This record gives sequence, structure tokens and C-alpha cells, in this order.
Amino acid sequence: VPITGYNGGSPYVTFTVDCYNNVLIGNGAGINYGSGAGLTQWVPRIYNNTIVDTTLVGIDIGSTVDTGGFVRNNIVLAAGTAISDGPLTEADNLTAGAPATVFVNVAANDYHLAAAQLAVDGTGTDISATDIEGTTRTSPDKGAYEYL
Repeated sequence: VPITGYNGGSPYVTFTVDCYNNVLIGNGAGINYGSGAGLTQWVPRIYNNTIVDTTLVGIDIGSTVDTGGFVRNNIVLAAGTAISDGPLTEADNLTAGAPATVFVNVAANDYHLAAAQLAVDGTGTDISATDIEGTTRTSPDKGAYEYL
């Protein structure tokens, strides 16, 4: 999920961009945000994503982004670097563990949360009101799916 923008030579403009409730499996890179000279400056808020088996990096944030954004409540189980977050606040992410113990059935591509692991029941910060399926988050969990 590359996130970038160009301001067409206009004066410096800042936008807040929310990237949440995504499930990314088996990609080279998961979420990649970059900005620089001549680009619209976005403040990325990346939360409640499930990213598994990326070969390079799960979440990659460039060093030139505006501050004020965050990387929070994500499950990033990557073969490479889990999170390279630049100047953003990083909190409440799960970046270690075997996918087979974190999710219901990896072999069947079921990335709902398994009961006995570190991503369920109040382990996240309350940001997104619903999960990827529209289920209300009653006790904020990490990742795209709320544990039921």
C-alpha cells in the first residue's frame, strides 16, 4: 500500500492520512509511506492493520514525514524488518510471534485472532470504532479483526 502525494509546486500543504483495517499477506513490503521535497506533506496514522509474511519490511515510514502521526495497534509478523517508523510514535504493535499461534487458521487464510495470544482484549489503543468486517471494537484488539 504505497502512500505518496505531489503538490504540483503549490505551497507546503499538510494532510492527515488514516491507513487502517487492512490485511496484507505475502507481499515484498506492506505499507510504505514516503514524502520529500516537492511532495504534499501527509501526517500518516497507521493503525489496526494485519501484515504477515512480507519479505522486506512490514511498515516503512520515510524519515521526512511530518510529526504528529503514529503507528499503533498493528500486527506485523514480517520475515524482514517489522516496522521502520521514522519520526512517528510507535506503540501497541505486535511484531513477534508465530503466525500459526496468533491467527485462527493461516493455512486457510483465516487471519482472525486466535483466543490465547497477545493481540486480544484490551491490548490495543481505542482508535478505530469497527474492524475490517464492521464489527464494533468493544475491547480494542490489535490488527484488522476484533476478537469475538
